[in-house]
Amino acid sequence: MLIYPPHSPEGADLNEDTLRKLWRLVLWLRARPEVEGLDVFMVPAPLLVRAAIDMVAPASIYADGLHLRGSVYPAPGKRTNDALAQMIRMALTGARVEDDPAWDAEMLALVEIAWQLVRDHACTGLGGPGQIDPWPITGDPLSEPIMLA
Repeated sequence: MLIYPPHSPEGADLNEDTLRKLWRLVLWLRARPEVEGLDVFMVPAPLLVRAAIDMVAPASIYADGLHLRGSVYPAPGKRTNDALAQMIRMALTGARVEDDPAWDAEMLALVEIAWQLVRDHACTGLGGPGQIDPWPITGDPLSEPIMLA
């Protein structure tokens, strides 16, 4: 199972909170006996989106403040969705994709960043040194659960 965290909307940076909360979910899932034998990992997609934002600034990678611009938009900032798709492929296969001769410079750069993120973050299961601190648990969220009738 590969958890795909949402990215932040334009103008916000919720990446650390999002990654920490979903990493806590991954750890919780891994500890559940119901999912024994099922590998659970997370792709650090919000970090690629942040890298794309930084790469094309002051241009925007967003179509409307939340949704990323696609390849039908003018450059720069139209390749983030394509790079995210390659990021998922690399996380699932554990190998870097081969560069496509049709890719432009923006796509080539984003795919390389995506591979570095996948390779270097332990949450992907590839053994990288990058760690995400899980969201802290300060108490039992269901200390007295109410049974449903």
